[in-house]
Amino acid sequence: MGLGDVPANALGYGCGLGLSFLLNRRWTFKYEGPFWPAMVKFLMAVGVAYLANLGVVIGAIGLGVNDYIAQTLGVPIYTTIAYALSGQYVFPRRTRRTY
Repeated sequence: MGLGDVPANALGYGCGLGLSFLLNRRWTFKYEGPFWPAMVKFLMAVGVAYLANLGVVIGAIGLGVNDYIAQTLGVPIYTTIAYALSGQYVFPRRTRRTY
């Protein structure tokens, strides 16, 4: 699409945001609490994760790392932070369905 590194990164993460919320809410964390408060918390959590991702990507590019490799280096940072915050803050255990 001819986008730069930062806009391409933002577009990619933005596209998956809604699906990620829905799948994590129902499948990963089996959350049964209120929808909208969880959505707001989720947006804040992924915002933190995304800023960390962006820091890694921009930092790596600044060090001369290939753009594609830099984007790849940011993925585990984003995933780890988003998962940890989702489990502890967004979808707390007390509101999860148990089997």
